[in-house]
Amino acid sequence: MILPGSNIVVGPYAGHAHIKEVEFVKSRGAAKYCPRDELSEFAILGRSNVGKSSLINAFVRKKEVALTSKKPEKIQLINHFW
Repeated sequence: MILPGSNIVVGPYAGHAHIKEVEFVKSRGAAKYCPRDELSEFAILGRSNVGKSSLINAFVRKKEVALTSKKPEKIQLINHFW
């Protein structure tokens, strides 16, 4: 399945997932400052300017949840979204 309006291919079970709400919480510089709770979590890792933020925006079907830029940046923080 391809996410509508994108070129992202997802597996057969992703179509059943519905993200109802999302918001940026905070950026942190080290894992020891990350929240400790029972919520599910996942990580997106990759080189600069490969589309990590665009992938997050496509998953939640909103354009500006994760900020995107055409210029490569070296963000070295852990960004948290709820």
